[in-house]
Amino acid sequence: MIRKKGRNPRNSKSRKYFPMVLIVTEGLKTEPSYLMKLRNEYRLPKSRVRIVSSKRSDPVHLVNEAEAYLKNMNTETHTLFCVFDRDNGKKYKEAIEKFKKLERKKGINCKNFVVISSVPCFEYWYLLHMSASRKPYGLNGSPCASLISDLKKFPIFKDYDKADCEAFYENLIGLRGNAIERAKQILHQAEKEEVVEHYEDPSSRVFIIVELFSKLSHSLTNELHRQ
Repeated sequence: MIRKKGRNPRNSKSRKYFPMVLIVTEGLKTEPSYLMKLRNEYRLPKSRVRIVSSKRSDPVHLVNEAEAYLKNMNTETHTLFCVFDRDNGKKYKEAIEKFKKLERKKGINCKNFVVISSVPCFEYWYLLHMSASRKPYGLNGSPCASLISDLKKFPIFKDYDKADCEAFYENLIGLRGNAIERAKQILHQAEKEEVVEHYEDPSSRVFIIVELFSKLSHSLTNELHRQ
């Protein structure tokens, strides 16, 4: 078989068996910047792991957009992730409830539905790389600003800019295992304390995406070795 020059065999072969993953995230820069770098790190095909940013910073609108994307996709989606923050709590509960209804809707060609919530905001995932702190941020004032203030106490994040993770992404790779374990432990402890799901303050479920990316990357590598 003759391949066209410049064609990536990893991407072309993967189309036959690689599951479709759709990630719809709020934020035009912070969340998609990190997730796209993560996708690149694990060398996952963009055509099968789609990351799209919501046009508005409204979690309810985000869920509506996710539904529209699913309906317009011409293939079965393995997993839909909706990524949004609790932050000041506006429309958060409504978005969670709407997402649960989407999961039960007929005619939606998707196997798995997962809310990737961050309480108070996405930056808590970054903080977990540095600390296992369970300091609550509440809903008063600006919870995310308070968290970022704590984040900036660590040298890696002293010049933190929400716009991009280019300046520190590489530094987090070796700390990711700690972040995953801390995130799981915090959720486990909150469950023992009978805190309502997605209201654990603070908490991050970003590790769920990280673990899926790792699993898909290993599966893809093994499959290509068998070609």
